[in-house]
Amino acid sequence: MNEELLKDLLDHIRCGFCSSSLETQDAQIMGSQDGMTFLQIVCPNCYAKALVMVIGNVPPAEPVETPITKEDQQEILNTIKDGNFKKLFGEK
Repeated sequence: MNEELLKDLLDHIRCGFCSSSLETQDAQIMGSQDGMTFLQIVCPNCYAKALVMVIGNVPPAEPVETPITKEDQQEILNTIKDGNFKKLFGEK
């Protein structure tokens, strides 16, 4: 996902907790596969975290420092199916 596309996407999203605007530096591309791109967004105002799944014709993500393995992707999908978002973001 290029920066222009990410900026356009974030122009249409606000923090779900405090309604703050989001900028490209607030999002990290976690990975892309099968037409889905996963973003982790951290609100610059209240520090709430969100996982955003972008579905559609999105160019492949640029590599991140720590690549996500197939096992990581499967764990994310299983957690989403289970509805356990606290586990997904490391909260106990």
